[in-house]
Amino acid sequence: MVELSPQGYLIANLAWNSSNWLWPTLGDGPSGFKYVEDFRRGIVADPPWESWNFNLEHLVVGGFKYGFFQYTKKPKITQPKALFFASKNPYDRKFYVVGVYGKAEIADYKLMNVRAPVEYVTGFCRPDILRLDPVRHLGGKKRIGRVGYNIVSKTEAMNILNDAIKAHQMKGCPKLSNITRIINVLNNCLNFVRENC
Repeated sequence: MVELSPQGYLIANLAWNSSNWLWPTLGDGPSGFKYVEDFRRGIVADPPWESWNFNLEHLVVGGFKYGFFQYTKKPKITQPKALFFASKNPYDRKFYVVGVYGKAEIADYKLMNVRAPVEYVTGFCRPDILRLDPVRHLGGKKRIGRVGYNIVSKTEAMNILNDAIKAHQMKGCPKLSNITRIINVLNNCLNFVRENC
């Protein structure tokens, strides 16, 4: 049974970004998101706000990293112990878990709608390093819901974090990736998720 309290665990859908959500990109293939396509065509001037979700030099204030994800209905879980981000790769059409905000807070923050302490935020070394497993990561659901996110259980949250740690230890990452920091953040999040608070 998934817990429904201000604290819990969420996985949110993001538009694909081949820069690992460090800055906006224009040539990522079809995103499936109207606001991204409107930006790419020049219909709107503002880039997709989630484009900077894992850039730790942009939108960081007072020790918090501010980020964004689209939803059609605000989550009832407003302080997720772990907010995971997943995205559909337009080239192989598969979903991947691409990063996490631990100790997150969901609210309206002027253009952004989520924040977390910097030491609990990381994007993965490659956007395709951890394929979303519907059984282990979504409790048997086939995909992330149309509202833009799913509530996941503590077990599923721990599965995602353990699988991400293992993937970063065993699969190839670009040399410029800070693997040590990524694994440390994943372990910080895992330890926080394990706590019963």
